[in-house]
Amino acid sequence: QHDGYKTASQLLANCQGYAGFCPPGACKFRQNGPPSLVSLSDGSCSMLVPYIWSEIPANNKVPNNLEPHTGWEYIIATPDLSAAHGFLINLFAEIETSYSVPYDWNHPASTLNYDWVLAL
Repeated sequence: QHDGYKTASQLLANCQGYAGFCPPGACKFRQNGPPSLVSLSDGSCSMLVPYIWSEIPANNKVPNNLEPHTGWEYIIATPDLSAAHGFLINLFAEIETSYSVPYDWNHPASTLNYDWVLAL
């Protein structure tokens, strides 16, 4: 989410628009290490999930475009048995760091993601 606070319907529209930018086979998205999870006193769960993604092949035609893109998805979710996956997202934010190397923030010495990134 690169353009500020969004309501649920606006966030859905952002996601749908982004899906048009990265149709199947055009981009690769991966979780970049284990998430950091914290149970909050109100029963909700705070999640900080590292990610890595790139266009296929990596796009070097856009000035200052660093690929792969890395960052974090920050999510606060509340248990909701009526939801498809058992949780309702209350807050979602993206923290993009865009380092041009695959980096696992939770395990900095890890090289597990290097092979697929080098293949781009």
